[in-house]
Amino acid sequence: MEKKTFMQFLTDWSQAAKDQKVNDDLATVQTAYENYVFPTIGLRSNKSKEDFDDNWTKLTLQKFIEVCLRWYEKEITQNSNQPDMLPYPKNNLPGFVLFVFNRHFDAAIVEGGENEANRRDYASSVFHFAEWLIQQQWWQESFPESVPRIVPTRGMQSKKPATQPRREPYILKREELPTALLQELEAYQLICQDGGRMLWNQIQQQEREFNPSASEAELRKHKLFRQVFHPIREVTYKHEEYAFRSFWTWCVREKGYSLSELTLEMLIDPDLLHEYGLWFTRDNQVTHAQLITLLIGSGRVAKIQNLGRAQRRDWSDIKVIHQLRDLRQEYAHFYRQERQDRQWLQWKDVQITYDELKQLLPYLRQQGMPYVAKLNSSTGQTRGKKQSHAKILWNRQVHILVKALVCDPQMKPTIQQYIEGINIFRQLDKRRPPRYVEEIRRYSHCGINKFFGHPLPKVITHDLDEWSQIYRPRAEQALQSLNDWLSFWGYQPDALQKMQQRLDAVCQGDMPGTVKDGQAYKKSLEKQINALQNRIKAYSVATANFEQHNSFFFNIGIFKPENFGLPLTCESLRRILENSISSATQAVLGKPVWVSYRQLLYLVLSSLEHKYMPVIYGRHRQK
Repeated sequence: MEKKTFMQFLTDWSQAAKDQKVNDDLATVQTAYENYVFPTIGLRSNKSKEDFDDNWTKLTLQKFIEVCLRWYEKEITQNSNQPDMLPYPKNNLPGFVLFVFNRHFDAAIVEGGENEANRRDYASSVFHFAEWLIQQQWWQESFPESVPRIVPTRGMQSKKPATQPRREPYILKREELPTALLQELEAYQLICQDGGRMLWNQIQQQEREFNPSASEAELRKHKLFRQVFHPIREVTYKHEEYAFRSFWTWCVREKGYSLSELTLEMLIDPDLLHEYGLWFTRDNQVTHAQLITLLIGSGRVAKIQNLGRAQRRDWSDIKVIHQLRDLRQEYAHFYRQERQDRQWLQWKDVQITYDELKQLLPYLRQQGMPYVAKLNSSTGQTRGKKQSHAKILWNRQVHILVKALVCDPQMKPTIQQYIEGINIFRQLDKRRPPRYVEEIRRYSHCGINKFFGHPLPKVITHDLDEWSQIYRPRAEQALQSLNDWLSFWGYQPDALQKMQQRLDAVCQGDMPGTVKDGQAYKKSLEKQINALQNRIKAYSVATANFEQHNSFFFNIGIFKPENFGLPLTCESLRRILENSISSATQAVLGKPVWVSYRQLLYLVLSSLEHKYMPVIYGRHRQK
């Protein structure tokens, strides 16, 4: 096999970049390798013209890999605690080259010879050239033992098992409630959505009409005690309404009330509520969580009915509100104990060890390869299927998020809020390797905001470098035009027109010869057209979302394209963690294992032999 030099590689790559309309500058690539990659691994000792020429005209790929392997072994020997940080050259050449580049570039910044603003251009060119190298046929022939570009696809997602046996809901349906009660609920919802401000303004207006001789000073003094509360969201109201209907169901079936006797005033009877709470926890064997939601809503109903009567800001002079508050605090105390007991039982049922959990990370990283294996059901053969840029970006982000949470579970409360340059930074220091630091705000006892830097684990530094310098900019590039947006999802610019022509031909009876079920084929085409149309409609919304939030980690919009660019939520992080670990354990260990966030926290703390649980997750339970 002919051994090409780096100059020949660079010439071929520049021609391929022109054919694919890639905006990578040839001089930028050459400068990045000459100044920041070759010197680090020891290919030249000075900046003479001869060394520059030798590195490009005489250096072969095999020689370059040999030098990289020697440097890799030397680095691992000197820093035995960093095997996970440094990618292996044969398995991950782009990652290895990017790691080497960042190390030398960091040193150049500290010495004052470079500017941080130039990092992204250099890093992108370095990565793209190395990525192009491993995609060539002669790379596969030279290093057949390297990681394949075609990796097994994920198996079918198993259904999450229920934590408790499902019971029939003990609750009246909304349609069964009387009309008068439904009207009260609608009025209650409207008042709660604005925090009672509209009702309070009406009371103030009536007071002015009833006492027109009152001075402005008296009215202003009265306004200082505006008896309003925080507005609630739609989801909060739904939870409260569910708790209300559960209470009314008990009143009808256990206490003998008729449907016409149900009112909102029943919710502010402390004795009736206490009796319901005893029955609810004794007979149903559940926690006090729903009772707390019920009492929060009952307290809000009591405030609405006593609006304008309280003389204190905390409403403590209203007897019924004070009684409801005491009952809620009592239930909250019981719930904290129940929560600790249930969590401790849940932690003891973990079906995976921490070492096995770390073995899943290479599998999750492989899912971000350009091709995945697809089985042909008719022939039984496996072939590679190219993944879209969106799917690659999604898999890369999933791998980084899971790896970050496995290494440091305490990142979960803040990881979805990361904005590069605002609360996450790449820290450079002469005394230690570079790493990322998150800025956390905490409140002191005197109410003053305090900021401090929390260093992120070293093992994810290289992954965050790749995400920041390579993969996240691809999302920005996808929003430059509608054609770029369609290409990001794996569509050609005229894909919609071709699909519509195929559907019209099928409707006219012109069916492809390989199709066995025409109706199923037609439904599949309609589904594909609908998905493509949804992505076209979501382009403007996705652009606005990405520019507005600028989150470091963001929603890719795999299932809902209009959510592209929105920040991740706690619920989405929970689903990513549970689903990805479940599918990875199915592929690696042969059985799906579901790990919740608290179980992950327990595994990490057990592996590190921590003595106490973190304060933010509850007090340590004494055995």
